[in-house]
Amino acid sequence: MSDYERISKLLSLMLRHRPDEFGLNVDEYGYAPVEDVVEALGTKIEDISDDILMAMLNAPGQRRFELNEKGVRAKYGHSFFVEMDDPEEPPDQLYIGCTQAQAATYSAKGIRPADRSYIHLSISREAAEARNLRVELPCLAVIAAREAHEGGVEFYPRGEIVLCRDIPSQFISNIEHADPGSAVSGEDSGDQSTVSYGRRPRKATRRR
Repeated sequence: MSDYERISKLLSLMLRHRPDEFGLNVDEYGYAPVEDVVEALGTKIEDISDDILMAMLNAPGQRRFELNEKGVRAKYGHSFFVEMDDPEEPPDQLYIGCTQAQAATYSAKGIRPADRSYIHLSISREAAEARNLRVELPCLAVIAAREAHEGGVEFYPRGEIVLCRDIPSQFISNIEHADPGSAVSGEDSGDQSTVSYGRRPRKATRRR
């Protein structure tokens, strides 16, 4: 594992899941001061410095974290609630993987987050299909994102991921690879319209 990979994994743990454990005070949007982040990293990584952290954050292809005058934050993947800022117009379509059971209820109930505060959508079919293979999700939901935006749904681009709070059923244009025989109505099914990422939710520390 390279030094950058090690720093990235530890930053993900600190900023997405366990800031309190590392003594970090993140603001409502998930930012932590750079000097505090370097100090926290130093409890696990020797010889860490501002310059090394900056080099990692500015490395080509780095899409997980954002750095500005407010500090450093993880762009997505939080297991505790953070506010989103700067909604933007999305592309025409976005994509998300799902199980057969979830696919059976999406058309009736839409999509809502389960163990995270936001739905995590992929900006390309290829990215969504690659994730599906990693986490064994056989179906692919195609979201009419531009129409949803025009209908009042807010989208928050975060690099290769786009976040939103919910997708009403009328904006799900297709669910690929779903078994037609498994389709059930919202009245007959359990509440399987949420998307799970296999992680137990952490109690939210910030609310709207």
